[in-house]
Amino acid sequence: MGINTTTKKTAFAAVMAIAVFLIAFAARYTFIAQQSTESSSTFANREINVFTVFEPVLPGKAVKLPDDFNFHLDYQHESSTYFALLKDQEGNEYWVSWDVFRIALDEHRGKGWKQPQVYVSNAALSTREINLFEQRIARGGIGQVGVETKPFLFWIDSWQWKALTRYPLPGKLTIDTKTFSLDLNSFSVGPYVLEGDEGYRPKHDLLPVASYEFGAPFLNVTGTIDLDGKKIEVSGTGWFSKEWGSNILESKLLGWDRFGVRLQDGRNLSITLSRINEQLPYVYGALIDKSGRMIKLGDDDIIIRPIKHSYQNGGKKIPVTWAITIESQQVDVVVDALNYTQWLPSLVPYWSGAVKVTGTHQGAGYMHLMGY
Repeated sequence: MGINTTTKKTAFAAVMAIAVFLIAFAARYTFIAQQSTESSSTFANREINVFTVFEPVLPGKAVKLPDDFNFHLDYQHESSTYFALLKDQEGNEYWVSWDVFRIALDEHRGKGWKQPQVYVSNAALSTREINLFEQRIARGGIGQVGVETKPFLFWIDSWQWKALTRYPLPGKLTIDTKTFSLDLNSFSVGPYVLEGDEGYRPKHDLLPVASYEFGAPFLNVTGTIDLDGKKIEVSGTGWFSKEWGSNILESKLLGWDRFGVRLQDGRNLSITLSRINEQLPYVYGALIDKSGRMIKLGDDDIIIRPIKHSYQNGGKKIPVTWAITIESQQVDVVVDALNYTQWLPSLVPYWSGAVKVTGTHQGAGYMHLMGY
């Protein structure tokens, strides 16, 4: 496996630091630049003391659908990611991302303002020339954010995902911001995929870091976007994924790089690279076809390395082009961002955008880069 190195030491710290400074608001987790491993450890240990006992992530507990579309408040953190590659009738390209993060500030359930859950939702609309972004932050327990399951409905302020059954797919995403609006219908045309062992996914082979994960990597998307006061009909493909757990904040995890791409032969390739402090990176993934056949890929199967970087606003050096080789599957490709400047200025900043795939296989998809 190729080694992803950085010139700066970074520490993966609890989001409670943001909550302290912003009083009622927080995000899922934050990455703090440090000059030494010693100072990073000191900061992390101080933040970890804020949290107490949460439900552990253990093998042998399978993901169950549709129950696990709900929030898992006994676990410390949770996230959902939706990404769509869209075109209008003239062939112009648009990329939509929608992320929802949840973190528990302590393990007590509580009611009303005593509920310790904080939610952050990020929405972005991009093309090759523009990047539009807006964020919503909410406390749980006061009606500002919530989920219902019969039928499925998630909302945070006026943003919502609504479906007609207990499953969110097929479903409609509606988002209205100051600079753009989305009204998108998503339909699953392939199976739900349980990552790892029935949804249990270790993040490293030497560290006790794991989460529960599943996704819907085969979506068809139709609807409209409103940009510059103009309503545009669009259609394309999409991805949905969800994960939750409890021990990432206590680990040495610095961040991760995630790729979800649709290959020209119809298969979906997903890869996650976990960057670990004082350890070699750990990579895993899967090749899935629309029949549900999945080939699991481990650390020994994938060679991945960044081959081109771009400096974002603020001087962040981001790996925007990657070489990926999976010899056992005759895959040797380059994954390249279509717009290098898709750094999202969230409370927890990260890079998220569309990519193209060239090499032994052609394709397109998305890339999320966190921890830079």
